[in-house]
Amino acid sequence: MQTANEVLDQRTVARRVTPENLRDDMAVLVKYPVLDTLHPGLKDRLSHMVLALMRRGSRMRVERTDFYAVPYSVAYADQLIKAHALLNEAADALQKDDEEFARYLRNRARDLLSDDYESGDAAWVTGHFKNLNAQIGSYETYDDELYGVKTFFAFSLLADTPAGNDGAAAGDERLAGARRLAALQPSQESSRRHSGRRL
Repeated sequence: MQTANEVLDQRTVARRVTPENLRDDMAVLVKYPVLDTLHPGLKDRLSHMVLALMRRGSRMRVERTDFYAVPYSVAYADQLIKAHALLNEAADALQKDDEEFARYLRNRARDLLSDDYESGDAAWVTGHFKNLNAQIGSYETYDDELYGVKTFFAFSLLADTPAGNDGAAAGDERLAGARRLAALQPSQESSRRHSGRRL
């Protein structure tokens, strides 16, 4: 299967190797071809695991130590595809007023699907943002009580309206997309599906 380092990677979800888990993860890659493109080889690895299970047949049970990992973007695909769309929508709305912040939002949107934050981090570090600043993504590991390695998602937004400027109304318009993004909650059905999935 996979090594402990692969299963414990900071932006992955560990799954027990079962036909149901493999089928669900393969279905995500079919439903969202962009994820298949951004994670080359993942579909092949999952297919090989399916074949290995089929060869075992009903004679052998899956070992309790057979685990594999999928990136957060596959495990939480519906939510992250929606976040990607909302970040790009916010970037479009801000493009004219703050091109560098819009670039950061677009890069971070892609990062959420690729599980590689390098481009968004670079845009954030080098950007000279005007009125808004944000930290978006999975960074912090302190909530991982088991091993302290898995990151958790966060969204922080800082709005800076210059004193004496009647920017409140304009700021409300600019923050509309950010508010929709901040309100993004996993659906109860999706939360049950992922939280109820057996390891």
